[in-house]
Parts: sequence; C-alpha cells; structure tokens
Amino acid sequence: MPATKKIQKASVDKMESQVDPSMPVYRPDVDTSRVDEWKLMRKIDIRVVPWLAVLYLLNFLDRGSIGNAKVSL
Repeated sequence: MPATKKIQKASVDKMESQVDPSMPVYRPDVDTSRVDEWKLMRKIDIRVVPWLAVLYLLNFLDRGSIGNAKVSL
C-alpha cells in the first residue's frame, strides 16, 4: 500500500474513533427555546458574508489573470 493511502486511512480511522455512535443527534437536555433565530442568522451573515465577498473578488481576479495570460500567448 502506498504511503499516501496509509496516511489517508490513518486519518480516517482517527476521525472515526472521535465519533461516539451512542451520542444522539437530538439532545433533549439542551434548551434551545431562548435562541432567537433572527439574531443567530444575522450573526452568521455578519461573519460569513465578508469572507465570501473576499473569496469572490479573488476568484474574479484569478479568472481575469488567466484570461489575460491566455490572450498574451
């Protein structure tokens, strides 16, 4: 087996060992009644949207430079 396959298998085995199958996805002991969904979505938007805008700008600049390099050949 190649070394990269061994590394990938080891990392997958490590991740699987961290997951506890006895832990339920729904936890009735956690009270979520006081969570304001609007505030939560606003907080996520404030933190995620600027990063997405930067990534979109970098994508645009990268595509432009690739196009210019192709034209100059």
